[in-house]
Amino acid sequence: RPAGSDAPQDRPAELTALMTEALDGLCGMRAREGEALAQVLGALALELAGHVQVLGASLAGEAERVHDRLAEKIAALCARADVSPPGPERLAQEVAVLVQRGDIEEELARLASHLDQFRGVLAAPAQVGQGKTLDFLCQELFREITTIGSKITSHAGSAVVIAAKTTVERMREQVQNVE
Repeated sequence: RPAGSDAPQDRPAELTALMTEALDGLCGMRAREGEALAQVLGALALELAGHVQVLGASLAGEAERVHDRLAEKIAALCARADVSPPGPERLAQEVAVLVQRGDIEEELARLASHLDQFRGVLAAPAQVGQGKTLDFLCQELFREITTIGSKITSHAGSAVVIAAKTTVERMREQVQNVE
């Protein structure tokens, strides 16, 4: 502007065209980046769902495995102490307590719910705050998996928990790029 003038100076037409082109390019790039990020996050959510499915399948036969393992340990301890092992009713009570402590059904249900919510946010139209929502859901997913890890007794199950935690960490890293 000329000194002392309050009127805006006319902008050259080519400057407006260049500015519009640059903004269009920026918006297009951000849209492509967002779509790519949504695909990566969707794939990671699918990977995590696979881990959750494996954990759910590992529950089959858990009571029998606990029973057999506990019966062996009690028999060995009683043999060393030269005492009679407890009756089958007492063993069944102890197995029931251990199976209840190791039950991960609630955590699996919450994981499924959080994954559904995560996918819902990814599928929704872009809006402010989605990154924070996804970050919160990642925290909840990690918390549930950690709880499962503290309850699960098999080495195979522990390996799946570690893989699931790794997947959630990768999700968290990607979510940091969502606005």
